Amino acid sequence: MKEKARVAILAVTLAVLFMAALPPRTAKADSSPDYAVPLGHFYTQANGYTAGTSPAGFSITDEDGVYFWTAYQNLGGPDLLGYPISRRYTWAGYVCQATERAVLQWHPDGQRVELVNIMDQISTMGKNGWLKQAYSVPDPRVSKAEADQTFEQIKEARLKLLEANEALRARYYAPPDPLTTFGLPASTVTDFGSFYAIRTQRSAIFQCRKKLSWCNEGDVTVLAAGLVAREAGLIPADATTPEEPERRYVASSRWEGRDITGVATWYGWSFHGRLMRNGEPFNMWDSTIAACNVFPLETLLRVTNLDTGESIIVRVTDTGGFGWPVVIDLSYAAFSQLASPADGTIQISIQAVEVGN
Repeated sequence: MKEKARVAILAVTLAVLFMAALPPRTAKADSSPDYAVPLGHFYTQANGYTAGTSPAGFSITDEDGVYFWTAYQNLGGPDLLGYPISRRYTWAGYVCQATERAVLQWHPDGQRVELVNIMDQISTMGKNGWLKQAYSVPDPRVSKAEADQTFEQIKEARLKLLEANEALRARYYAPPDPLTTFGLPASTVTDFGSFYAIRTQRSAIFQCRKKLSWCNEGDVTVLAAGLVAREAGLIPADATTPEEPERRYVASSRWEGRDITGVATWYGWSFHGRLMRNGEPFNMWDSTIAACNVFPLETLLRVTNLDTGESIIVRVTDTGGFGWPVVIDLSYAAFSQLASPADGTIQISIQAVEVGN
């Protein structure tokens, strides 16, 4: 009975983790749960709120010469690493950032990003028992002979562990660079009755032997190791608090007094009367208001039509589900001051006149 109870608890836990780490679905055009920002991207998918109910989220960028955004894309982005679940933080002297399935770590000496060996770190914390009980991740099985072996010898021996289960082996080798994604196998293939599992340095891979609440018979899936790292306490709690986009992207003085060029759009009838992010009702006939994700609410912006030189001053009263190169969504009346709404979009520059609090 204890075994049945443990499997039942595990099923619920794994279902939550695996669902959180599924590849992203194509969003509806008007929902835009993520969008480009200067030097990177902003994601709301893992902010902890019901989808579409909060604009808060996590940015992943190449700011300050730490190339997390470039590495994130090169390593497979959301499809392989899941969505960001933390802001940047410092751990063991390195700048890090967590996603649902991994933890990125910046190494300034080589100007490179590496993935943290999450499972090894949890082992160092003395939490292998917790990891096995909560998520059925097998205990590490490291041969004492490795102490006298070269890396290539260790690698060859550990990769052979995958030969005990072809489905797990195929999933391990599915990414373009499995060694970077998973690290080396770190356990034997373990039979948990309802499923097989193998531990790696950076995650764990499972194959269901029968239909369970979190998988169908024969399914192979990967543990959301970044979420496990968060639960294990590897990620500082304050770094996991979602950030408000409008306050994230221009808290720095680098945007003040500097032109940002891009595209302006407009919104009108379908939003008229709805509450904006600042709590005021949207009025499409007000030519002084706009939605912008780049500057804080209540910032005064000068918006200039690059084709005509005409400009207006608007107040940031809202945010929107639009992404770069669209940098501002003007009210119908504000857009009409610069061009015909029939044009749909115009090339503009925006400049902060007075940054909001």
